[in-house]
Amino acid sequence: MKRQQRLCITLIVIALFLIVGCIVYFASDNHESTNEYDVNTASVSGTNQLSTINEVSSGDKEETNEEKTIQIELEEVEAEYTKLNNTDTSNMSQFEINDLASERYTLWDNELNSIWERLAEMLSGDEKDELVKEQKEWITKKERNSEVAGIENGGGSAAPCLMDDEAASITRVRVYYLAEKLANLLNEPFEISSDIQAELDKQDYSLDDVLEEFEGQWIFDIDRGACIGIERSSESAYGQEDSEWTIWITGGDLYTEKDVYGYIYGCVVFHKEDDSASGYTVIDKWDNSVSSWYAGSINELLNAGGLDESIVGY
Repeated sequence: MKRQQRLCITLIVIALFLIVGCIVYFASDNHESTNEYDVNTASVSGTNQLSTINEVSSGDKEETNEEKTIQIELEEVEAEYTKLNNTDTSNMSQFEINDLASERYTLWDNELNSIWERLAEMLSGDEKDELVKEQKEWITKKERNSEVAGIENGGGSAAPCLMDDEAASITRVRVYYLAEKLANLLNEPFEISSDIQAELDKQDYSLDDVLEEFEGQWIFDIDRGACIGIERSSESAYGQEDSEWTIWITGGDLYTEKDVYGYIYGCVVFHKEDDSASGYTVIDKWDNSVSSWYAGSINELLNAGGLDESIVGY
């Protein structure tokens, strides 16, 4: 009897273990299914939410682009330009300083291209042809005047920095000139602050302004009485016909303003385009003195530090 009772109890215990095991198994399976569903639901929900955010952001972006005027656009470029100008260069190598100058130029060059593209689409006929011609002439002037900035310093490792900074300043002036045209075509208000206008005016000087600074006779060899003369043609003993200015060097060539290759404030490079044998003459003003040197090519002038023998100083 006792054996039968023990057997029954044992069977009951085994049955209970089996029942509990089944319950645990099915409960575990249902839990895993629930987690899988939650993960998938969360993923779908996250994707939908992301899509909604993207749609809103895209809408905001389109609205921002539509609302952004030429005025605001240039203010943003100016802010970046100021940031680059205020970069601490005290611990930079010359190579890094050159890269920074390149960034400043690229900033304005990119903006110029952007404005030009939009402006060209809105113009047509003679007006567009005239502006294209003007732009080509401006590009040549910018490239040559930038070279003069490097030449004035005798070339060397700092030349790229000087050239890019000159190009940036020249391009900045051009950007505002074209931006005003574009704003007018778009019927947008456009105003240049007095501070920026003063900076633009300082950079936007003419060849006549530069030659006026040089005007006079400058003795560079007292023993020979040799001079460099920069004079109004109407007042010069060597005055050339059909010209406003005559530039003469004792023992050297005669030039007019038509022979100017490029210039910056304080430095002018002369070259006779119609004379294949003509070299390049530099006239440079520092304080109250004027100096001059000569080379056979622009590349020689940009590498003057290593070509002392090929450069003749007057």
